[in-house]
Amino acid sequence: MDKEISAREIDDLVGMGGRFLRAASIKPEVMQLLQALGYSEAEHKQGWNLYLSMLGYMGADATPAPVRADTTDQLQALTRIDRYDEPAFRRATVALRRLHPEQHRYVFGDGLSAKTGPEAVGSVRLFLDRYAALRDGSDPSRADQREADQAAAATLEARNIVNREVEAELRSLIEVVKNPAPLPEPAPISASEEALQEAARAFKIWLGDWRPTASAGITRRDYRIMLGISRRRASKADQVEQPVAAAPSAASPASSDAQH
Repeated sequence: MDKEISAREIDDLVGMGGRFLRAASIKPEVMQLLQALGYSEAEHKQGWNLYLSMLGYMGADATPAPVRADTTDQLQALTRIDRYDEPAFRRATVALRRLHPEQHRYVFGDGLSAKTGPEAVGSVRLFLDRYAALRDGSDPSRADQREADQAAAATLEARNIVNREVEAELRSLIEVVKNPAPLPEPAPISASEEALQEAARAFKIWLGDWRPTASAGITRRDYRIMLGISRRRASKADQVEQPVAAAPSAASPASSDAQH
């Protein structure tokens, strides 16, 4: 009989595996490096299938449903939105504060600021709505400011912070994030503990192959950190890389699995 995987081990696998799969999904450069090590789209899909199965997303026949390709599109869209708001908001703030103080108050005066992760979707959408209102004069409460508002919008465009094309692209990305690919339907109680254990064991073996492979073949520190095979430790001078324990083999004891 196969050794049971503890709840603590499964938690570790969820954390390590989710980080590895997300990095490969949202960072094309990381995927290219992994592919040079033999990682393929088929392996990537298998990893996601096993990961979701371990979490209980299993069909009635206990066969993991395939992950749709647009799941990766959603992660990539969220990353692009997240990367936009911080530099764009900083540049827009200084430009409007100096040249168009009234419009700066309109856009940022209520505390609008850059966010991270899913929260960035809301902040970017609000910024785009306010930029469009300045440009088009669509806010009836600002009828007496229309000419000045349009000048402020023109400043944002002249500095390549935002324009109609950028707005359209960002809004399309927001729609991608808002409408994720549906996850496989979880089986109502039919995902037995035995089936979950089997899925966890299979994912443990999969991760025990690719995590050490990536650790041996990828040297760039920020990519290693994204994949969860290295971590940073705060110091006064810099962020110092610390090695993270590889995913254990299926035969290793529970205590070694928890190290990361």
